[in-house]
Amino acid sequence: MYKSAKLWVLFILIILLVNSNMFIIVSGLSDGEFLGKAIVGDADYSTYITKMKIGYEGGWQYVNKYTTEPHDSSYIFLFYLFLGHLAAIFHLDLHLTFHAARFILAFFALKVLYRFFQKYSDETEILPIFLLAVFISGSYNTAIDIAPQYHLYAGMMGFTHYMLTLICLLVFFDSVLDYANRKGKGNLLKSVLALNVLAVVHPFMVVLAGLVITGTVIATKKLAKTLPILSISAVSSMPAMLYFFYIFTTNPALIGWRAQAVADLPHVYHLFLYGLGSLMAYCTIVLWIKKKITIADSSVLFIVWLLTALVLSFTNLITSPLQWFFFASVPVAYLSYKFIRYLDSKAAFKIVYKGRSVVSLLILVMLVIPTADMLFLIDHSAVYMLKHKEEFNQSIIFSEDMKCYEWLRENADTSDIILADERIGNIIPFVTNSITFIGHQHETLDYENKLKKVELLLDGSYTKQEAVGFLEESKIKYIIYNKGEKTGYEFLTHILSGRTITLYKYAGSKE
Repeated sequence: MYKSAKLWVLFILIILLVNSNMFIIVSGLSDGEFLGKAIVGDADYSTYITKMKIGYEGGWQYVNKYTTEPHDSSYIFLFYLFLGHLAAIFHLDLHLTFHAARFILAFFALKVLYRFFQKYSDETEILPIFLLAVFISGSYNTAIDIAPQYHLYAGMMGFTHYMLTLICLLVFFDSVLDYANRKGKGNLLKSVLALNVLAVVHPFMVVLAGLVITGTVIATKKLAKTLPILSISAVSSMPAMLYFFYIFTTNPALIGWRAQAVADLPHVYHLFLYGLGSLMAYCTIVLWIKKKITIADSSVLFIVWLLTALVLSFTNLITSPLQWFFFASVPVAYLSYKFIRYLDSKAAFKIVYKGRSVVSLLILVMLVIPTADMLFLIDHSAVYMLKHKEEFNQSIIFSEDMKCYEWLRENADTSDIILADERIGNIIPFVTNSITFIGHQHETLDYENKLKKVELLLDGSYTKQEAVGFLEESKIKYIIYNKGEKTGYEFLTHILSGRTITLYKYAGSKE
């Protein structure tokens, strides 16, 4: 019991550490100021709150308010819609609900992860592997290191559904492997539930989960024992998978969204996503094949997991192949630690201080230094934002600016289109009830083309005729200018000015 309490304290400390940037910003907000975006997942944060808002208002179908193209609503993003319904039932603020759910799920994700290593790692020391899984990085590339899908510490910063995804993935693996030893209806029920929730939250992860666990039971000669649970789980999740496949191949808004979500990175990143950790993981696999490192059957899953993700990353099964590495820090952490232990067995590395290997400790530190650097940079960004609030009026919304958004919420129709730069546009759907012309890069169809048009209008580069033609064609009714920007267009009617933004109405729009 005492050990469990210490672990729980550790989990809480980890969550507080990786979210220190948010606490810094919130503590620096003055009366009347609102949090508009988070630092990590800044663009995505707004879209999650927008989806929750749909649920808060009673909806169960997602409608993309970040693009102006007509499209059908769909039963996707149900997790955030559900959170919105919960917020409505308990009369909670959407932002508070989002973060509360994120913290709670992060705690349980860490708890499940630690237990998973306890059960399926053949190492006696679990804590170093667990901490590596959370904090391992190594690429020294900020664009990659901050990616929540590949680094658990980043996932805990601003992505509630990633923690639920990790829980479902590990519970599914555990259920199948445990079923091979003692069967039982409990494992069958857990596997079905975990895989179906996984299908709802991250559909393509069902494919990864299925391939990894199937490869594991084949490698450990347990396929015959686990075939019933694998078959039932696959069949149970098939309706959801078929539905998601259908809508993502027929709904133009979703087709465009997936196409724009492609991460155009060279394959070298696939191979060394965790830097030195990736290299050490490969060394462990080679040494295991040569029978110089022993890995128990219970731990073979980690090898299969990494190799499956690696192979899939070189395919075009999904638009962003790098996403097959979701949560790959888990197998990399185990395999890299296994290699460190192998080095410890060599005489040249047996430099011990107070019973601890000095070399092992130094290597472990090297694997997490980039993460420590990232956490520092993110906290530094939070401090900088507080000192220059007006430069980040989409992240910290002043009360005077909120009056403009409240005016739109009360006077603009839900079908009205509002134009602003892409940063302000990203928060429009949740601070108003209307549609933004441009916002989230993935969810705004034809994003690059629209971005150019918005920039030309806002900096006054369009002639009057060009500007009118653009506004009419795009059916834009309201325009938000940032502080210091001059409209230069006499046909725009001033509505309201805030501290950093000014709201205009296009007088030529049809009522």
